[in-house]
Formats: sequence, structure tokens, C-alpha cells
Amino acid sequence: MGTEGSTRKAYKSSFTLMIENQKPLFFEIIKLLLILLWACTAASKLVDVKEFRNELNNQTFSQGFADLLFWFIPISEITAALCLVFARSRWMGLILSSILMFLFTGYVALVILNYYDQVPCICGGVFQHMSWTMHFWFNLFFLMLSLWATHYYYQRFKRKQK
Repeated sequence: MGTEGSTRKAYKSSFTLMIENQKPLFFEIIKLLLILLWACTAASKLVDVKEFRNELNNQTFSQGFADLLFWFIPISEITAALCLVFARSRWMGLILSSILMFLFTGYVALVILNYYDQVPCICGGVFQHMSWTMHFWFNLFFLMLSLWATHYYYQRFKRKQK
């Protein structure tokens, strides 16, 4: 019985070590996925600016808030993507990605809960073809990824700088 316990402990240790060794790769994959996500969503808005403007104007938001979002959303998405590309600004890109995903996930949750009177989707690309529930789970998944990457980056790089 002692041998079985030590074998299990050795397996657990080697498994934990294997997982620990994969974290940098996992972080790089998440970073690339977030860059792709932000670049594609911003590009879809910028390719059809007129449609993006119309969809914002069809929201229950005030005209002033819609005007603010018209600039804020694509600029924030581009900023997040660019910050993630460069090591010096990666921390800001991770924080911005987490905030944006939190806001977008919250918006979709409110849509699912019928909080808004009218809700044309202001999402481009593949998101146009998703149901609101699928969109929620997609956003929640990317929110979890961005939060994990932010935590990992902090643990690995930022904490060491203090």
C-alpha cells in the first residue's frame, strides 16, 4: 500500500509539473486568441461603419451615448489588440481585454434577461450568426480566458517587479 501511495504521489507531481510547464504555451495561445478576437471585431465594425452606426442608433441608448460608443468600442478593441502584441503594454492589454469582455458579457446577459426593449446585435463577423445564449457562453469563455491570462501574467511578471 505504501508503494501505491508513493506512485500516486509521483504521478500527481509529474502531472502537476507537466501542467505548470504548459502554462506559458497556454498563455501565448490565449494572447493570440484575444488579439484575433479584438482585431476581427474592430475590423468588422470599421469595414461597415454605416451599419455599425445604424445598429448603435437602434439601441435604447441616448444619441449621445451611442455617439460615444461609436468611437469607444472599436478604438478600445484596437487598443486591446495592439497592447497585447507588445510586451511593454501587454499588462494594459490584458486588463483592457478583461474589462471589455466583462462589459460585453454583461450586455449579452441583460439581453437574454430581456432588460432592453429592442436589441439589434452590434456584433460583426461570426457573432451575427450566434444566438444570444451562444454569444453569452462565447463571451463568458473569453472572459474566463482573459482573467486567467491576466492572473498568470501578474503572477509571472508583475509581482516579480515589485
